[in-house]
Amino acid sequence: MADHGFSDMNFKNLRGRIADALRQVRGNGFLVGARDLLGVIGYESERAIDLSGSVHDFLDQFRAPNENTQTEQAFREDVQSVRILFQVTEEEIDKRGGGRNFDSGNARSFLFVAVELKGETYPRRQYALLAREVNKRLGVPAVLLCRTSANLLSLAFCHRRLNKRNPGRDGLGHVSLIREMDPINPHRAHLDILSDLS
Repeated sequence: MADHGFSDMNFKNLRGRIADALRQVRGNGFLVGARDLLGVIGYESERAIDLSGSVHDFLDQFRAPNENTQTEQAFREDVQSVRILFQVTEEEIDKRGGGRNFDSGNARSFLFVAVELKGETYPRRQYALLAREVNKRLGVPAVLLCRTSANLLSLAFCHRRLNKRNPGRDGLGHVSLIREMDPINPHRAHLDILSDLS
């Protein structure tokens, strides 16, 4: 087990709070539940962007360098709604003591994005494509919390690296994913990973 800086009892307590928050995602509605879950893990902010949730509005407001690609079409087909929950800045990360390990290319903040999907289940590759499609449109790294129509939750993060040709921009790296957690009966490994993220 990773060194969390607190006792096993506190770790078990955190894992229990995360399991409770996962169960509440369904009961409280996706947006409220997503914010609550992320808050339990330690990510919260008052910085928010009010979007309609419309896929068309999101793609129109945050344009990609290359538009009408196959991945954009797949995004349109698979996504029911997309909303930016909030933005966590470098200042907020430093206040929580996370600045020591904060090194992600040019990133000075992170966006947390709620994505509702039309289908019941998706392969890992599809989540990676969704994460890349959102991240290529935004100037800062975006963490996606996705919910399928079967109420399975996934957390996806696209790593960024400095662009060798243009040092002022980040390039997209590999995608880290916690895939299709059952919020009613979460797997212990999923709870441990979410606890590590705190």
